[in-house]
Amino acid sequence: MNNDIVTINTREYTQSTPDGLKTFYSVQVHGPYDSGVVSSINTDDPKIASEYLEKVQESYPATKVSGPSASSWRKKSKVGDPIKSGTGDPTIPDSPSVSNTEDIKKLNSLNAGSGDQPETMKVPMKKKAVDISGLPKKQQELYRSLSPKQRIERKLTGAFGAKQLEAVPNRLTTAGEKIIGQAPSAASFVVCGRDRPRSTASGYGGKGHTQASCIDLVAGLGGYKPKQVDTDDSKVYTDPDFFKDSARIYISQKTDVDENFAIGLKENYFKTEAKSAIGIKADNVRLIGRESIVLATNTDRRNSQGGEVRQWSGIHLMANNDEEGLQPIPRGDNLKDALFKLSEYIEAVVKITHGYIKYQAKFNRAVAMHTHISPFFALPTLPSQACIQAGITEEIEVLSKTELSVLKKLTNLAGFRHNFLVASGKSFINSRYNKTN
Repeated sequence: MNNDIVTINTREYTQSTPDGLKTFYSVQVHGPYDSGVVSSINTDDPKIASEYLEKVQESYPATKVSGPSASSWRKKSKVGDPIKSGTGDPTIPDSPSVSNTEDIKKLNSLNAGSGDQPETMKVPMKKKAVDISGLPKKQQELYRSLSPKQRIERKLTGAFGAKQLEAVPNRLTTAGEKIIGQAPSAASFVVCGRDRPRSTASGYGGKGHTQASCIDLVAGLGGYKPKQVDTDDSKVYTDPDFFKDSARIYISQKTDVDENFAIGLKENYFKTEAKSAIGIKADNVRLIGRESIVLATNTDRRNSQGGEVRQWSGIHLMANNDEEGLQPIPRGDNLKDALFKLSEYIEAVVKITHGYIKYQAKFNRAVAMHTHISPFFALPTLPSQACIQAGITEEIEVLSKTELSVLKKLTNLAGFRHNFLVASGKSFINSRYNKTN
């Protein structure tokens, strides 16, 4: 058992894998004094995650968990589920002190090549500028046999916007779809049809619904591993894939946009069920307004399906697809007014304390110089030397420490209001450009 205080962060999220959408459970143990991650696990098995978390908590009983608990994950695991082979037994370090990256790697053995890692984490960081894999073998052999000059002469390099030799997936197109735009030698398509996020059976188009029109604009069908043929050089067909395809703008009259793009927690996907939507996805997305950008909700009384809009929804800014971490955004002017009023209350308390110090000081001086009538002819006694000395010391202490500290706090409060709560302040808490309701 370790008495050190570490930070334990847990997270649950959904991610695409070659086997479809999976929910992953992550635990990270951060050492004290910002020493970094000393131990972690990332698995799609809630049982393994819960057992790992429990071991961490046993090792560090004084540490609180930020995120889902082990008990909540244990409830999601199937009763009697065996532990997956190859995951190993997570080892919790006796001490979270880590000096270098190699030590972290040793402690974090599950993060290296574990079968529980999402496929997307195993993709190499670098990719060839020219990749002809996925083409028929004869074309690949021909391309490799040509010199750079011959490739240019045959216009196979794609330079200056010319045709390029690369694998272009054969999009599986249904009778109800029309490809209205396709690049001559690139995997970009503009398709008009009905709602279809995946196979021909998916979406409301696959279910045979009416009023489910869609326009699918995709650049990079098949993603970083497009296939035109299989290993036997047989022609293969590719369905749309919202996770593998590189970049997409998807416009649909009726769709489940949150489920299609795996946004938020799976149990909350129903919130946008069978509604019109526009999904935009790429490695990086930029929305640029030369003058302004307005994100507005609840502009209409009825939705695209003719239903009355009864639920007032806001705008969620959700990093890391972490829906549990969402919190309300305070309104800046209200927050400013609240903090200003709070500073006034604090100032009033400080002034009351200052007044009390002065009143107490007068009393202390009276006590220090106090005399009383002696039994010897009713003559007054001399003041106590001990009281006089204590009174002088107390007055010096009050003046040099307490009163000066009070005055300093009053000055700091005034500076706080000017810097943070006034529009002209250097650190004004409100944005001068961005607003929310």
